[in-house]
Amino acid sequence: MSMLDALASPARQELVSQLAEGPATVRELAAALGRTRQALHYHVALLERAGLIQGAGWRGKGVARERVYVVARSRMVVEGSLAPRDLAPTRRAIAASLRLTSRELARALASTEVRRKGSSPEIVALRGKARLTEKDLRSLHDLFGRIEALLRRAKSGRGRRFYAVTLVLVPASPSGRKVSS
Repeated sequence: MSMLDALASPARQELVSQLAEGPATVRELAAALGRTRQALHYHVALLERAGLIQGAGWRGKGVARERVYVVARSRMVVEGSLAPRDLAPTRRAIAASLRLTSRELARALASTEVRRKGSSPEIVALRGKARLTEKDLRSLHDLFGRIEALLRRAKSGRGRRFYAVTLVLVPASPSGRKVSS
């Protein structure tokens, strides 16, 4: 299974995100995500085969002994030209990421504890279109890199509220028609 095929499931993307918080067993992942261990074993095996997670030791003794998993690769970046066989898995992986974001947004909107006003609202949505120069595009990529670095540094912040950020940059046309090459 390819990395892109493995990421075509919101459940597997949640597992990778949870493991980015730190090493965990399937039992710990199930508790953190509110799922059953049985439901997660299948997904963990697929993620391991795809090289996105890996075993990093064991916890417990006897029948309670469990494999501990860590993230091997968590970044999904589509670079260069894609082979025709990679187009559908890429589309599915990004669509799964957007479905997961949609679920998280719905939960946040339904919550009475989420700050929606003030200088730092906890829900922000932005969609924009603009004609970018090559310099603008490089600046945008620099900003993405800074956001990624901030998120990576903040992973170990226990006791802080957990946030999700989904960024997708894609060529578009002003009217939604086909993008010319």
